[in-house]
Amino acid sequence: NRTLEDLIAGVESHVAVAVSEGKRVVLFGMSLGAQVALYLASKYAVSGIVAVGVTHGLRFPLTLPGISLLAHLKRRWNKRFSKAELEMRRGAFYYDEMLSDGFFISRRLQGLVERNAARIAQPLLFIHSVYDRLGDPRSVGSLCRMVSSNSIAHRFCTSRSHQLFFSEVRDEIIQEILSFTRRHLFSTDTHHAPEKASAVIAAYNEASRISAVLTALLRAPSVGEI
Repeated sequence: NRTLEDLIAGVESHVAVAVSEGKRVVLFGMSLGAQVALYLASKYAVSGIVAVGVTHGLRFPLTLPGISLLAHLKRRWNKRFSKAELEMRRGAFYYDEMLSDGFFISRRLQGLVERNAARIAQPLLFIHSVYDRLGDPRSVGSLCRMVSSNSIAHRFCTSRSHQLFFSEVRDEIIQEILSFTRRHLFSTDTHHAPEKASAVIAAYNEASRISAVLTALLRAPSVGEI
């Protein structure tokens, strides 16, 4: 019995506080969460957006006329996993069913994103599989034409899994996301002072050596606290 408002509010409150405190925020979303990230980016001055497997546009047969009526009648849909994907999910928490509520929430989010897309001017990273069974990769192109961002990166892979973090390309896309996040969180510009690092030193019986470590850290311009 969760609504779109529930879904957005759970994230938006944290984003609003972080932005109001002057923090740099990169919004990251997977699947339905990618739509939420895009919508929130139209409302808040975040530093970047990472949208993975965005479900802004759906694949056939989810585009068939009358599919919404079927979704009303059938509340739960079984997810399909390959043996390799199940092996990667071992020990992880996940759902083996999808609620039809997600279909209607996705439809509403699609409208919200499209109405506010011109306000999305932040750097964007899209990661999508050309064989995604749920989200249509062509929707990435249509989203790019709607937003006003002049810094858009794409990463299309050939995995057949919608959940790319449990696929054979997971290590590659994690590194790409980290690189994008570091670039847009720690780059310097006229509006933000350079970010500084906190040095945490775990020490035990280091009295004879720790002085040299502390001296070096005190001289490092990138260290803000020890």
